[in-house]
Amino acid sequence: MQAFHFTLTLTLSPMASTPLLPLLFLLTFFKFSAQIAPQTADQTLKTFIFRVDRHSKPSIFPTHYHWYASEFADPPQILHVYDTVFHGFSASLTPNEVSVISDHPSVLAVIEDRRRMFPTAGKSSKMFIRTVTNVGQSNAVYRARIEAPKGVTVTVKPSRLAFSGAVKKRSFVVTIAVDRRTVVFGESGAAFGSLYWTDGKHAVRSPIVVTQMDPLCISTLNYWEIGEDLNPRFGELKKKTLTSAIHRLWKSQVC
Repeated sequence: MQAFHFTLTLTLSPMASTPLLPLLFLLTFFKFSAQIAPQTADQTLKTFIFRVDRHSKPSIFPTHYHWYASEFADPPQILHVYDTVFHGFSASLTPNEVSVISDHPSVLAVIEDRRRMFPTAGKSSKMFIRTVTNVGQSNAVYRARIEAPKGVTVTVKPSRLAFSGAVKKRSFVVTIAVDRRTVVFGESGAAFGSLYWTDGKHAVRSPIVVTQMDPLCISTLNYWEIGEDLNPRFGELKKKTLTSAIHRLWKSQVC
């Protein structure tokens, strides 16, 4: 069964030799607190992703995993703990269990992981949600420019972000869809593209990488790259950041 690995990375690239960029990508925080009952054998298990607030973790728990696990009668239900793009976890649950946790007021987002339902033919897709903050001119308009690999469709909604003195933050959704019949991979086994946000003077670039994997794993890697002229310790910082980013990428794969 052919499957794909999507990676949406983040780097900063100045235009017209500008030293700094006015956009910063931020993490979004969510709340979580619910007690989950054991699953019943006569119910179908499905994978769900829960977004939580990392700051809500009680101090008695050494890690977020221990906190999440304490809410489950069966901790192995937790498939993965997220700590990069957002904070939360994925778990294999029954419909009744999802209903219990979804009704809790501290749960802000519950998403069914439909990647396990992809057919062997047609398209595979993945959605990325981002929030940006404008720290430059108060009245700024950024437009999306997409360079998609062959056989890959990239859509951005909205494709225009307008900021003002009162509106500093905007969110957008990137959807990457791969046509299994027409996608073309290079010698490295990957297809490369880019998403740019630009106001004509500045640009924020998010490289898009699609590779084949089996089973399907989807990861998101945030890697900030700054110029050597902005920080004399660039080489040291880049090495540490990249090592950490690769570690987070490995940890954030969901199969």
